[in-house]
Amino acid sequence: MRRCEIRIACAVLLLSLAVSWCSLPRGYAATSAEIEEFIGRIESGDANVRHEAYENAAKMGPGAIEPLGKPLASMDRSVSMAARVALEKIVGPVTRPGAESERRAASEALLKLAEPTHPVAVRKYALELLGVAGRDEAVPTLARLLGDAEVGETARWALERIPGDAACKALTDAIQNTRLICTRAALIKTVGVKKYAGAVPVLIKQAKDGNIAVRMEAVDALGRIGDLAGESAVLAALDSGFARERNRAFDAYLRLARAQVDQPDVSLKMYRKALQLALADSERCAIVAGIGEAGATGSVDELISFLTDPSPAVRETALRGLVAMPAPDTTQTVVSKLRRARPPVKSALLRVLAARGGPESEAAIRDALADRSAEVRVTALELSGQIGDFSAEPTLLEAARTGSEIVKPAALRAYVQLADARLKGGEREKALAMYHRALDLAEGNDERKLALQGVATLGDPSSLARVKSVLETGGATNAAITAYLSIADTFAGSGQREQAIEIYSDVFERSSTRPLVTHAAGGLRKLGVKVEIAERSGFVTDWFVVGPFPNRNKAAWDTAYFPEKEIKFDGEYEVGERKVRWKQHHTDDPQGFVDFVPLFDPHDNVAAYAYATLESDRARQIVLMIGSDDGVVCWLNGKRVHGNNASRRVTVDEDKVQAELEAGTNRILVKILQGGSDWGFCVRIASRTNRPLAVEQSGPGAFRLKR
Repeated sequence: MRRCEIRIACAVLLLSLAVSWCSLPRGYAATSAEIEEFIGRIESGDANVRHEAYENAAKMGPGAIEPLGKPLASMDRSVSMAARVALEKIVGPVTRPGAESERRAASEALLKLAEPTHPVAVRKYALELLGVAGRDEAVPTLARLLGDAEVGETARWALERIPGDAACKALTDAIQNTRLICTRAALIKTVGVKKYAGAVPVLIKQAKDGNIAVRMEAVDALGRIGDLAGESAVLAALDSGFARERNRAFDAYLRLARAQVDQPDVSLKMYRKALQLALADSERCAIVAGIGEAGATGSVDELISFLTDPSPAVRETALRGLVAMPAPDTTQTVVSKLRRARPPVKSALLRVLAARGGPESEAAIRDALADRSAEVRVTALELSGQIGDFSAEPTLLEAARTGSEIVKPAALRAYVQLADARLKGGEREKALAMYHRALDLAEGNDERKLALQGVATLGDPSSLARVKSVLETGGATNAAITAYLSIADTFAGSGQREQAIEIYSDVFERSSTRPLVTHAAGGLRKLGVKVEIAERSGFVTDWFVVGPFPNRNKAAWDTAYFPEKEIKFDGEYEVGERKVRWKQHHTDDPQGFVDFVPLFDPHDNVAAYAYATLESDRARQIVLMIGSDDGVVCWLNGKRVHGNNASRRVTVDEDKVQAELEAGTNRILVKILQGGSDWGFCVRIASRTNRPLAVEQSGPGAFRLKR
């Protein structure tokens, strides 16, 4: 069995043993006759008998362990598995507190099963269980078996899990006595995992071995153990000409440095040494993080020096280290460094103080609002909003009015953040006044959006004129319409029906964004207004539809199913094992969206068709504006005018197709492909200037252009 397989099997074993501990025998020892009968039931050909036997195996006690070796070796897998479960049920409870005599008896019985007189499978399983039940009494046998070609790896696994120095010493002795490279490397790794300091002299010697695998495991183990006696050996490995060995040694050295938690100054000295040896930004980040964790005298200065590092990752790590630094005087130290720092460092230190919080930090940020450096002032402005410093409100407002091109946006963003904080604190009127001032002062869409979000949250009618003004300028459109709808909702909720209807209706003229249009349509319906917005906006809302058709691997893209050959609404058509027929479908969606998911089953890896007619009093040029989820093919009067084999969500008017209508009846056919999840489409009729042409329904699946 490979080493990784042993680890997996043993992890499963430990879990099952933990479950078995719930049923503990209390000192009962089964008689020889009872054990013999029990073994007979484990070996039974009846699955129910075996099941009952192993479920009650814990009652048998350690005396049943050695007899279970026979069914455990059975060629009948059902019998051997029953024996395994029975052993787990017995061994699990013996490790409970107060059961030392039972545990020792179980350990001795398992040691007998591990002897070479038993089959290899039995020996291995006994050793796995010894990793759970064994203690010092099992160590001599396990140490002897380390050299066994058949079970040596399992014996090592068991020793790794047995607590105490005896197991550690046995593993360390074995390192010196084995010549097999892979075995020695595994043993070295084990003493590293167990963090056995007594192995350090041996590991130092192994770190100079001629085999790279042995050297790497030895250096790695020295790092895990964390004894400073191994420092020289780890440093020597850093000079290796092999990149893999050098990298392992570097990681080990950082572990060694982290282990000196009780000697932070020693740890800091080691990190400084590692910094001279670092080759990559990732290594330097690890060092900087370690310096922050060490918290030694001088660590703050050390981290500050990294705030101007060329690497963004290193700078960010240093900043996080300063924020998390546990030393109580860190904030005072950062404040004192702030006064003499250059602008980039000062800005970074201000961010540190904002994250650390406290009166000293807030005072330093407030003072920085008047700093000579625009960079520092901008940082202080942003942070004043983030920390919710209401005393800075006048300063932020003044900066938003009179500041430079760089300062104004930062001040306004911070000002809106303060308004958000006031709103969160229940000061609705003050927050609304601040949002209004911010809208009046905003010069860029980003700042308008922030203020409009606050306006939308409140939905106060007093904001209407300002929101309309933003809409007229065409800036921050979706944010403005969201605020517009929020005001309409307030009107509707307070009984001001006409005002609400006016806004809801206006949204259809201003937006094609589905959630916003759907919100407006829903608002109108709640007020009892019949929504004919879709037709007025040129959307085709009544279709004949048919499907589904196969579309595995998008095969429908190149496959001409019957709707592409003839349109007949009567009768059924065979499509594979299914029969399909045309059916009429009307959508009430304000943007004419036809959702195929509830109409057809299955609705993954399929396709469907939709057909409608459009009457025109004359020949004219138009634009077919199509949105689809997923791909789409479109025919007008039998001529293919558009195809987009896309995988996408539906977006209204995403595809714009120039076409010509004939005088009289025009036939529109679309094929919509589907992969998975959502599925549907919408079609709008527009002029060549993309202005929607109003339509009205003239029959099932039939429309005419309004004159």
